[in-house]
Amino acid sequence: MRLCCFSMVKDEADIIEDWLRYAISIFGPGNVVVLDDASSDGTSDILFHYRSLIRTERVRSSAAGPSKGELMTAAMNADRGAYDILVPLDADEFIGLQNSWRRSDVMQVFEGLDVARTGRFKFPLTYQAIPPLSAAPNGIRLIKDFSVTSYEFFGNRRTDFAKTFFSARHFISVDSGNHHGASACERVDYTDFWLYHFPARSLDQFAKKILNGARYAGLWEKYDKAQHWRRAFDAYRCGELESHYRKVFVDVSKHRRAEWPSDELTFIDDHPNLPPRCRRS
Repeated sequence: MRLCCFSMVKDEADIIEDWLRYAISIFGPGNVVVLDDASSDGTSDILFHYRSLIRTERVRSSAAGPSKGELMTAAMNADRGAYDILVPLDADEFIGLQNSWRRSDVMQVFEGLDVARTGRFKFPLTYQAIPPLSAAPNGIRLIKDFSVTSYEFFGNRRTDFAKTFFSARHFISVDSGNHHGASACERVDYTDFWLYHFPARSLDQFAKKILNGARYAGLWEKYDKAQHWRRAFDAYRCGELESHYRKVFVDVSKHRRAEWPSDELTFIDDHPNLPPRCRRS
C-alpha cells in the first residue's frame, strides 16, 4: 500500500518536530508533504532540518483565497497518481489505534482498506488531549490524559464531520478542516483508526493559535463554520481566554490515561532513518 501524508502548518514550533518524526516513521521518507503557511516562530527552521526526508513548500493562505483547502487539494492532486491513499492531517493530529501507536499495528489497518471500492475513510473516534495551563519543554510528551469524543456529529448540528482521508484513485478535493472533501466514489469506510488530537498545549500557544485564526481574514463572517474558533476569539477579546481554555480543554472528563504516545515519541528519538533532533525543547 502506497501512502502519503499531507499537512499545512503555521507557527507550530512546539509540536512540529515530534509530529514530523512520527509521520516520517509511519509513512516513510519522501512520503510526507508539508505546506508551511508563512510561519514565523521557528517552524520553518525545523522543516528545513528535515528537508532530505520530506517535501515542503512555503505558501500563504487566506479566506479570500487561496484557502487552506484549495492549497491542500492542489498538493494532493499533484501526487495522487503515485499513491493508493492520501492522508491529510493537521500538525496537531497523530494517527493511532485505541491502544497503540506502533507502526506495525497502524500499517495492518492501512493494508486492509479497500481503496478500489471506497472513496473516503474516516477517523470515527478521537482521543482529545487534556493539556496543562503552562508550556513545558517537550510538552506534548507530558500530556497523557485524554477525553474520548467523536467529531462525526459535531455539536449535534453537523453530520459526516469526522476527519477524513482518501483513496487516491477517486480523490477530487479536501476542505479546509479535513472533514468532508469530495471523491468520485461515494462509499465511506469507518476505520479502526483513532485520531489523537493535541489542539491546545498551553494557554500561550492557544492564544497565538486563535490570533492566527483571526488573521485568516473574513473567515467567520463569510462562512457559518469554525464557530469554535470564533468563540475562543470572542473570549480573548473580552479578557476571558483562560476561563474558556480551562472550560473547553482542561476541566473535562478524563476518559483514558495513555502512556504509549509519549513512549513511541521517545522511542523514535533513536530511529535509524531520522536525523538527530533539532536543539529545540
